[in-house]
Amino acid sequence: MRPKTLRLASLSLLVVSLILAGALFYRGSLSNSRLGPTDAARLLPLLDGIGKSSLVLYEGLPHQSVEHETFQKELASRETIRVDEYPFYARPLPVEAGDMEPFRRLSTTASNFATVTVGKACGGFHPDYCLEWTLGNTTYHYLVCLGCAEIAIHGSDELLFLDMSDGSWGKWKSLLRKYRGQRPKGPDE
Repeated sequence: MRPKTLRLASLSLLVVSLILAGALFYRGSLSNSRLGPTDAARLLPLLDGIGKSSLVLYEGLPHQSVEHETFQKELASRETIRVDEYPFYARPLPVEAGDMEPFRRLSTTASNFATVTVGKACGGFHPDYCLEWTLGNTTYHYLVCLGCAEIAIHGSDELLFLDMSDGSWGKWKSLLRKYRGQRPKGPDE
């Protein structure tokens, strides 16, 4: 490749990168995020679908590995629903009106997410809560694991596993803590 052609190719790549970076910062400031470009490209369309949707909140059963006996007992004796392979108590939790906006902000701001890291010693992904966002005929499920600080987002035909960003884990935990009502206390509580 000749030097002039190489400079033009480099300049074109720089322009495209700046346009993509600008779009990502516009959608929720990724400046403090560890969200990789592939995950960002998959996440942004999901976030757009949640802005005006309604919310139903479900509580997850005890951890399937760490609290196996209690999990089996609850599964056998309580009415549950399944989101993918994960069981949740069938009775939705009423969301306080003042919490709708914080839930919406946490769920739709890209900087609240990071590319998932592997090798956590948390006992495996276990959704403590399911946030079910519905807009028209489209439903998005946010499966929130507070122990691993991970979120599995299911929407349309998309499945995306992400970490909570460093700054958002405490916000998720603080907001969801008051909605603990059906799951028995665990060994560390």
